[in-house]
Amino acid sequence: MGRISAEDRDAAVRNFLNIEITKTNIGKIFESLLTIATEHNRSCYDAAYLTLAEVIEAPLVTGDERLYDAVKDKISSVAWIEDV
Repeated sequence: MGRISAEDRDAAVRNFLNIEITKTNIGKIFESLLTIATEHNRSCYDAAYLTLAEVIEAPLVTGDERLYDAVKDKISSVAWIEDV
């Protein structure tokens, strides 16, 4: 489309392909996901992120204001993106 050079495009694709992405078997965390969704009245989509952050013991940094407001006082590992 001409927005970036072919060289920059190719470098971006190479960099993306070099990212090591770890997969998590959703079946192993499904029960926790459903519990979190129910306890916090969140969608399974939101609960999947919350559960994964819990499982890998990492903070969840979000720009989703509705999600953040719903859980910020209950889940200490959730951080607002502008605060990071």
